[in-house]
Amino acid sequence: MISRLIRYVISFVIPIRVTKTSSSYHNYLEVVYSQGRLMLNTRKANYSFGGLHRVFQIAFKHINYKDIEAEHILILGFGVGSVASIIQDEYGKTNTSITGVELDPVIVELGKTYFNTDRFRQTDIICSDAHDFVNRTDERFDLIVVDLYEEVNVPEKFETSQFLIRLKDMLSANGQIGFNKVAHTKFHYKQFELLYQRMNEIYKSVTVIEALGMNRVLIAKN
Repeated sequence: MISRLIRYVISFVIPIRVTKTSSSYHNYLEVVYSQGRLMLNTRKANYSFGGLHRVFQIAFKHINYKDIEAEHILILGFGVGSVASIIQDEYGKTNTSITGVELDPVIVELGKTYFNTDRFRQTDIICSDAHDFVNRTDERFDLIVVDLYEEVNVPEKFETSQFLIRLKDMLSANGQIGFNKVAHTKFHYKQFELLYQRMNEIYKSVTVIEALGMNRVLIAKN
């Protein structure tokens, strides 16, 4: 068995697979040790703690999150806790109430087993379709993070005007939304432009944050 130090060094050269599995929603899921940390990947995309993590680090810095009073946060597409770790581990906001919605129960279990998601304080992880959750909740949130993907595609139902208006209604008076969208091909960039146009028709202001070349995080405010 290799030592922790050697394992750590090797992880910067080549990812080390920790476990591989599948679910009803993903035919391939793997936890890898890469760049000195555990990550969750599908065949085509990083779902937590890799590039996705860096995207939201950039977005949170852009919105000056450290100075924002956000008592209740909703994370749609919780994964294994990447955004929650930015909030509580990196910014130290352990008193922030977090509601995380994750569709795949296998991912929820991977989060508990390998990423210690039980450590997050005041965090409720709900295994549900995000669309169903949004339509049934009566809660309001100071920040809503939208990171809803099937591989590199956002399902169409999460980009409709109806869904975006519902999110708007769920925001507190000074709340805002961070919607992650990949735009790395002509097709995806066209989708991004349509989403941006639609959000501009609904929200008072929409700012686009470019991250890592292919990601766009749309920050929307009432």
